[in-house]
Amino acid sequence: MFRLAKYEELDIVIDIYDRLAGHLEENINYSHWKKGVYPVAETAEDGIKGNSLFVLVDESIENKIVGSVILNSDQPAQYENAPFDKRFKGSEVLVIHTLVVDPMYLRNNIGWAIMCSIDKYAVSNGFKTIRLDTYYKNTPASGLYEKAGYNLVGLFDLELGFKGLFKLYEKVLC
Repeated sequence: MFRLAKYEELDIVIDIYDRLAGHLEENINYSHWKKGVYPVAETAEDGIKGNSLFVLVDESIENKIVGSVILNSDQPAQYENAPFDKRFKGSEVLVIHTLVVDPMYLRNNIGWAIMCSIDKYAVSNGFKTIRLDTYYKNTPASGLYEKAGYNLVGLFDLELGFKGLFKLYEKVLC
């Protein structure tokens, strides 16, 4: 089940952030995320406050939260000059932020389930396009987004204070 996170689930999401960042640091850190830097408690707290933090709950595992994502229309300022479809602006655009899968459930199609849920959410809420970015070396995420029908629109420097480009993806819905 894909739904808005509840305030009392905040600690669970933060724990997933910490464990995933630790897992990435111990293995291959495709996303370039760092424990204590991003994602952090404030990331989840802002998502709760903005009614934009969603969770995927696996009802077959005692209603366990197995992943989360932040969905809103907040586009980084750098998107203004990016090669996205210029027909869509503001509230017509859904932006995917901080998609995470509990590291205990990696390689179980949780990311795919979240992406399918995002598509349904976007369509049912009248969005015209979905946008996201990922670190250019994040090959697992890139493969997931392309499999889900997202088009790579370019490589872009999002000026986040470290070396490396980001792949920008968009899925036009109308």
